[in-house]
Amino acid sequence: MKKKIINNYEEFLNDAPIKFVIPGNPEKLIELELILKEKFKDRANIFISKPYFLEVMNIDADKGYALEYLMKLMNIENNNVMAIGDAMNDYGMINFAGTGVAMINAIDEIKSIANITTTKNNNESGVAEIVNKYIIKNN
Repeated sequence: MKKKIINNYEEFLNDAPIKFVIPGNPEKLIELELILKEKFKDRANIFISKPYFLEVMNIDADKGYALEYLMKLMNIENNNVMAIGDAMNDYGMINFAGTGVAMINAIDEIKSIANITTTKNNNESGVAEIVNKYIIKNN
């Protein structure tokens, strides 16, 4: 990925749905997250996805909106959709899906909105665990 320095966040956020990542020291990113959330609260989704990544997105750039779009396009009901994730960039998707799944290593906020939590993490095939248990074995 090429690095691009943004000097005017407000102008940048007026563009089409877009996302940028600010890497850095976790303590400094927590401080910056609070500042940016206050300044852009109704115009951007702002969250720490990994301890060292602060993500800033146009308010319409959200996995939940993408999931809703696909469901409408494919004429799929919400109760037939499962979304699996572990970090704040998955929040909208897990919250919107009929069945939201948090990985065992997910952050607490994701676990709190999920319907199910895996017993295995990302590196132990937690997704395969859920697919086997709720999709393959139920068909």
